[in-house]
Amino acid sequence: MVWFGGCLGIRTDSLPLNISDAVEAITQNMSEERIPIFCYTLWEIWLARNEMIFQSKKFDPSGVCKKIQNWEEKRNNGAGSNRSMLVPKEMMPYEYEPYGWQIIIDASWDTSQRAGSAFLVYCQGLLEEMGMEKHDSANPFQAEAKTLLKAMQWVQKLIYERGIQRVQIFCDCFNLVNALVEDNLDSIPSWQARPIIANIAQHMETLRNMVCIQHVSREAVRPAHDMANHARRRGVSYQGIPMAAIMCEHKIGI
Repeated sequence: MVWFGGCLGIRTDSLPLNISDAVEAITQNMSEERIPIFCYTLWEIWLARNEMIFQSKKFDPSGVCKKIQNWEEKRNNGAGSNRSMLVPKEMMPYEYEPYGWQIIIDASWDTSQRAGSAFLVYCQGLLEEMGMEKHDSANPFQAEAKTLLKAMQWVQKLIYERGIQRVQIFCDCFNLVNALVEDNLDSIPSWQARPIIANIAQHMETLRNMVCIQHVSREAVRPAHDMANHARRRGVSYQGIPMAAIMCEHKIGI
């Protein structure tokens, strides 16, 4: 364990447990009041790490600590109790639960019809699974639809194998999310994407209230966006490999 500026972080290389077991062990004896701030601390550390890797930004310890302190102050004052750890409240037109299972997705496409998709699965703000893959798509809408279908397949896996009650999927393609929420496939300007979206709608009907698809900003899905770009540009596909290993192997952001 390491304390950094008064905030708690985890060095996985110094622990006899894997990260999920370590967090579970730590939170077992933690008060209910401290668990949210603990999770948010890990979340901010994770975001800062991604900025270092993907955007070559210098790590700012005081800035990270300030964000955590501000979040805790808002939470204690009741102003931020229902806000997402991912995006500002104004970007959330639908109901949002701050904790639980979440999947962020994004796709990347170019005019040569090369595309890439990526998804990251989180539980309580901790990365559980991830994947990126290359594929061909006629247009950006088809690429986004393929990515969302992949996420829906992961939702089914979580529900049937782990008994998860509710999963939220975050997507930055407004037209795609709106078409599903409003049940209006005609609003999608891509006939190639419509059969895929219809398939997604069938999954949603089967899963009923166990899945929620929500539109968010590009920044909210930045890790998935960067990975999708990498899959498209380099023509690579991976699943279940820790992000750090992918970044080191392919020198993303270096």
